[in-house]
Amino acid sequence: MNSITAFFHTTGEILQLLMESIFWCKAALSNRDKIFRQMLEIGNQTLPVAALISLFIGGVLAGLFGYKSDPYKKTIKLFYIPINISSQENTTEEEVRKDE
Repeated sequence: MNSITAFFHTTGEILQLLMESIFWCKAALSNRDKIFRQMLEIGNQTLPVAALISLFIGGVLAGLFGYKSDPYKKTIKLFYIPINISSQENTTEEEVRKDE
């Protein structure tokens, strides 16, 4: 019985939020300039963070692709910087094949 009460309570809250959203839509037309300015400010403040995150994601993807394209190499070059990816110094191709 408790789950039925919780269902109707949640449904009521969702409908209340929907009705309030519809009610306040009329205010959006009169405040278009303020809404557009806020959207522009939020978008401009997001750009540096999004660029930094995409740079790091691209670096990780490039490193993973370089490793997966030739797993027998002991180093990869990420942004022209050699990175040692071997956990053991004297790993042979046969040992790498056994591990996979």
